[in-house]
Amino acid sequence: MAEVQKRRTVKDMEVENQELRDKLKVLETTDDNSELIKTKEALAHSKESEARLMADIEKMEAEDSVIVDGQIVGNASMVFTPTEYAAWCKQNGTIMGRKPGEKTKATIEELRAYINSGWTPSMFMEKHGLSAEDFKQLVWKLSKREMRDRPIRYSIERDTISKEA
Repeated sequence: MAEVQKRRTVKDMEVENQELRDKLKVLETTDDNSELIKTKEALAHSKESEARLMADIEKMEAEDSVIVDGQIVGNASMVFTPTEYAAWCKQNGTIMGRKPGEKTKATIEELRAYINSGWTPSMFMEKHGLSAEDFKQLVWKLSKREMRDRPIRYSIERDTISKEA
């Protein structure tokens, strides 16, 4: 299993740089040049990394990101309620993130999640650009996967999915 690398903050890098500077001062007073050279190289590399990080931070700040306790929070992402997202998509010429007339791939796992969240057939069909027949096929696949005796009941006319679904 791959190790998760800890996110380095500006504060962490400043502490690391200070430790290297302190080590450098101690080594300058000794006669061991090999260790002194290694420490100077590490400090130079650390300063380059810090400069790259600072450039990234300036870029993030220009994109309306916020830095809290040395951690970058937000990256100019927008947060919407469902109705705000629908209005924003309409304004930008899309329907729930897809182009008009385009179908997106709907999975049975996604359908189950949306049924559990209280979505209606019309909401799901609009999200993916599905026809009534496409929706019917997806419901049947979900019913088969869940090994149901009877398929999930739904009504496109009434825009409902049965509560026992």
